[in-house]
Amino acid sequence: MQVFDDSVKLQTNFTGASNSFTIQYESKKTGSKEFIRLNGSYNSAKQNLYGTGQLSDGNWFTWIANFDSAYVPQPKVDTAKIEKPTAGITWFPNMAFGNAVQPQAKTVLLKNATVWTNEKEGILQNTDVLIQNGKIAAVAKNLDASKYPGVEVVDATDKHISAGIIDEHSHIAATGEVNECTQSVTSEVRIADIIDADDINIYRQLSGGVTSSHILHGSCNPVGGQTQLIKLRWGKSPEELKFEGADGFIKFALGENVKQSNWGDNNTTRYPQTRMGVEQTYINAFTRAREYERKIKAPLSLSGRAGERLYPRKDLELDALTEILNSKRFITCHSYVQSEINMLMHRLIVLVLR
Repeated sequence: MQVFDDSVKLQTNFTGASNSFTIQYESKKTGSKEFIRLNGSYNSAKQNLYGTGQLSDGNWFTWIANFDSAYVPQPKVDTAKIEKPTAGITWFPNMAFGNAVQPQAKTVLLKNATVWTNEKEGILQNTDVLIQNGKIAAVAKNLDASKYPGVEVVDATDKHISAGIIDEHSHIAATGEVNECTQSVTSEVRIADIIDADDINIYRQLSGGVTSSHILHGSCNPVGGQTQLIKLRWGKSPEELKFEGADGFIKFALGENVKQSNWGDNNTTRYPQTRMGVEQTYINAFTRAREYERKIKAPLSLSGRAGERLYPRKDLELDALTEILNSKRFITCHSYVQSEINMLMHRLIVLVLR
């Protein structure tokens, strides 16, 4: 016996005579185009309908429908009076310590501070600092606040002001993992593609005086991924964090990490496993890059097809290495001992001059 839910409304064809009737309809079962016919009668004593039915495939079945209650039409709902949900406040970024509105640059005058210039002027006592449009506009004694309409004056007596900290080697604000360890040369991968503007560490770094960070790939392979220089702007998008026009960099590494010295017995198969293997990895990689560059500059002529040239297939890995050879991308290298960093500099000089 099967029990069918009767809550689905159906369009039916109904014919009847005396106490007998026929109902025909199309099934609403998902993915079904089945037509069903019900032949039935009404039993007034039991107040039910009963009879036989036939499916599209010709199979017959019996059915019964017992009376439950009289049909009561539901009143129509005035959708215009339904209270529509309202969106909550959007924070920038939309998480803890976010701002309800994007902060706007103010004119701020810091009065009577001890200013560390980090320049030939040294440390300046009882000095004022004026900030306009997000930049330092003046550093002097006794600046007149009345000359700057709408200025916010901050008493910095007994406070110290220094230049913001630039973190040259950081791994914050990167989604997921910063180590692509599956092969020895991964110069095609880019930190720029995984910047996480909602990383709470941006907020924490700013609170400690860090203004800019160089986000690096990890040190698990000789040639890692391309790095990204960012300005710590809390509440901005990933693209808005990136420095425009900044020089390209890439992460290299040497020694224990890249030869997997401390990775355990399950990580002893990827080349290189020794310092001499690390050196050879660089030789192989830059030799391939130099050959790739030559083929781009002097493509092969196709036999019997005048004027047509055969260019090498585009290789993002070798593109990045070629940029290094042409001083368009620079290296930041993780090293352990003097001999290996000397090796890398020597090899690069030789390869660049070839």
